[in-house]
Amino acid sequence: MYSSLHAPLYTGELSGHILARRCNTDLISNAVTNTTVDPLKIQNALATGCLSKELLHPVMHETTHYSTFLTPVGTMMGALIVRPSANLLDFLLDQDSVKGPAQAAIIAEVFSLYLKPLIEGLALFAEFDALPGQSPIITTTSSAVRKLYSGHWKTDTFAPRTLSYEEYIEHLVIKTRASDKGYYRKKLLFSRPLDIKDGYLLGYLYVKRLWCLLASRCPILEDSDLFLAFLIDFFFGDFQLAEIAAGTILTGFQPGDLEKLTEAIGSYIFDKRVNDLIDHIDIYVPQYLSHAIKFRPGHISATPETGHPAYHNYNSERATLVQLSLNISSRHSRSIIWPNFMAGRHILRLFGCPANVIINETGSFSAVSIESGEIIEGPALEQARPFGGGAVSGVGTIEALMLTREWRVVIAVFLGNELVALRDPKSTKFNDSDAVKECDKLAPYLALEAVCKHIANETKFSENTRGVVLFETCRRKAADLAYSYYTDEALQSDLGLPASESALESMNLGGLTNLFKEEPDILAWLTRFSLSCGGRQASFSETAEHWQVDIPSVIHWLDKVNEVSLHMTGKQPFNISDNTFGVSSF
Repeated sequence: MYSSLHAPLYTGELSGHILARRCNTDLISNAVTNTTVDPLKIQNALATGCLSKELLHPVMHETTHYSTFLTPVGTMMGALIVRPSANLLDFLLDQDSVKGPAQAAIIAEVFSLYLKPLIEGLALFAEFDALPGQSPIITTTSSAVRKLYSGHWKTDTFAPRTLSYEEYIEHLVIKTRASDKGYYRKKLLFSRPLDIKDGYLLGYLYVKRLWCLLASRCPILEDSDLFLAFLIDFFFGDFQLAEIAAGTILTGFQPGDLEKLTEAIGSYIFDKRVNDLIDHIDIYVPQYLSHAIKFRPGHISATPETGHPAYHNYNSERATLVQLSLNISSRHSRSIIWPNFMAGRHILRLFGCPANVIINETGSFSAVSIESGEIIEGPALEQARPFGGGAVSGVGTIEALMLTREWRVVIAVFLGNELVALRDPKSTKFNDSDAVKECDKLAPYLALEAVCKHIANETKFSENTRGVVLFETCRRKAADLAYSYYTDEALQSDLGLPASESALESMNLGGLTNLFKEEPDILAWLTRFSLSCGGRQASFSETAEHWQVDIPSVIHWLDKVNEVSLHMTGKQPFNISDNTFGVSSF
């Protein structure tokens, strides 16, 4: 389940050599780091909205993380993590008193254990299930997908020509999910253990069950994209939960109360919040729709109380505390990077790669991708040019950014910590003043990498301190409580009974793959059907055509999967009607 001791408080997913291939989203800076693609090699695709379908899954997954971390709770989770690293001496001296940065480290771990399965479950739901419906609101993820893939509508010769733009994007997402790569990714998901620290499979099954439950009570949430947008806002737009994190940073709690506080946070999230969600879903969804039309996602600054959904638990005092705690994190920071992290959290960083950059005596720059050898050249920003003339060179980065206020893509070049230039891949123009103003304080990848490496490698509790005892006590308590809650809810049988011990034991070792290891055909068809009906009702005919079988075979395997799954888990994954099936539990 979860047993590792004295692990780094922060995984430091950005840390490591910049050439290392990775695709993740950093909680502190909210920077999506996808180094699997050289931005210069896809400039035309970015300009025309014809991004490779091979990149759709990671784009959907990481953009959902980005929008989740942009919220009050997501922002405060980042602030909790950075607080212990602000001053290592303060952190070391506090490990016996546990009233300042050491306490923030403990509460950061508690928040992570409670919320990581939900965070990963939301991103996986976006990847495999969310589809925009008739709602006027769509997720940030769907907005990004439309921007990056809209050009395929005019060029895809395999798609029906009668499809509207919106219908085509849905068609593209459905087909890509059921592609060979989509099948591989979902099969990989099904093989992950029910581990609370990993959170992937457990969180995904939990979010799927919440969707089924809430849509049965509020039919408008059958729109799976609306459900995703609402759920992110409900759990992560909660100013009362954000206030707990803010209180840890501003004043702290009595060290002797931390174990009770750990229990209280868990009870608040898993009991009070979830019960409130279920009991008032028919009230809260209309409130969300009214609010989402007025405000951009991720509002954390003080705004008038009118217009906030009741579930935000918003008041101006809480909003002020949240903002003040962010200022405190900035003031205590070991460098000026943390304010830059805050300034750039709203910018969606899509892809990046290392580069050798030179600014010459005339004020022009040249950047050569270390990854591909591709070159970008043009005028450098005035503030990036060497003082007094001359040339300067060094290692930097080339990044593809999406400015989400206008859904506009730009190519950014950094040299060390300095923004050198911005290029619009569509117009090919450099250094548009509005784009420069928005990106002016954006922390470059190399700066993010340095701070993340520092946090991952240096921010650890020392042996034989009060802090490490409290850390392990609260960590184990939070892990046990979270595991119990998520497994009880995610694996609850169709009759409302908990999963059997044998099923849990099997899935703890290797997920659904291990559970169905004696039935490989069942697992294969479960994977295929879950991809076909992600977020919708799928017809027998289109499913048969896609998987190259006849309709009787589809019906046979649907019945067989439901039968075997009911026997082993107490759950029938699919609802089957006359000619369609849908609402997969997996």
